[in-house]
Amino acid sequence: PRVPSHEGLCVLSARALPCVERCLAHGRDAIVRAAHVAIVAVFRTHASVHDGWFPGYLERSLERFPHHTPAEPFVAAVGTVAKHCEPGSRLPCLTAAALVDRARGLDKAGDEVSVEAASSLRRLVFGLLSLVDHAIVHEMRTYAEAAVVSAGYWARDAGESKAARMRAYDDLVRNGVLACSDYGRKNALVEWALKCKSRL
Repeated sequence: PRVPSHEGLCVLSARALPCVERCLAHGRDAIVRAAHVAIVAVFRTHASVHDGWFPGYLERSLERFPHHTPAEPFVAAVGTVAKHCEPGSRLPCLTAAALVDRARGLDKAGDEVSVEAASSLRRLVFGLLSLVDHAIVHEMRTYAEAAVVSAGYWARDAGESKAARMRAYDDLVRNGVLACSDYGRKNALVEWALKCKSRL
């Protein structure tokens, strides 16, 4: 017999998700990746668990990023929640803030792997601009701009720092503006992006 949806959610929250959560910190990469893929599927089909489970998932994933958090399913999880969360939810804004903060921390490390990982997190923030509900686009733009401005923390001089910010701005244009298929939103993003560039 088919399990009623509310009973299914109880089983999901009480048994399945805690198991998946434990697997995120497993020593074997294949199990970690499988756990991320599983949680993407949960977030896609059960929006009701976003508020309760996604913040913890995000925190643990960012702590282990980039070495022990596989990028592809992590990006899919973030995008899924941003696209399918409740209208007007600020969860994508909190996500963007956490991504920018982690990118800044990785930039401070200064090594090549960390700097590239920071760039990938900024690109993820930029990509969210075309996914989130219209009601929070304005707030999301503040996080995207913060991501651009914070690029180049690792730089040794002002010229190198500015070059890093301009590379981040180019990523913003490609991943946040040109990639947007909503023409109404895209026009507003173009205008905003031009203002951002003038402030760099």
